[in-house]
Amino acid sequence: MKLSLKWFCIVELKRQNIKTGEVESHPKAFHSETAINLVGTNTDEIYSEIMKTILERLATFQRSGTNWIFSSVFNLDIHTVKYKPLKVSSYSSS
Repeated sequence: MKLSLKWFCIVELKRQNIKTGEVESHPKAFHSETAINLVGTNTDEIYSEIMKTILERLATFQRSGTNWIFSSVFNLDIHTVKYKPLKVSSYSSS
């Protein structure tokens, strides 16, 4: 059975304040955009794009002067849902 999916990832990271050494008790989450994986789509390419988006958001966060560094990955969630594209119908309302 071939299945088309919509999916996205959320990465939660533990972080540490570089000035105080304090470790944040609540992980910071970064998420990707939703990707559509149709039958025949290269999943490796989609995964690479998703991770690129997450890493760009992480870099932006770190450059924003927060004084936090990330010490470890706390959690990685991959959310999926069956994708059914709309089909053209022959129904006419006239």
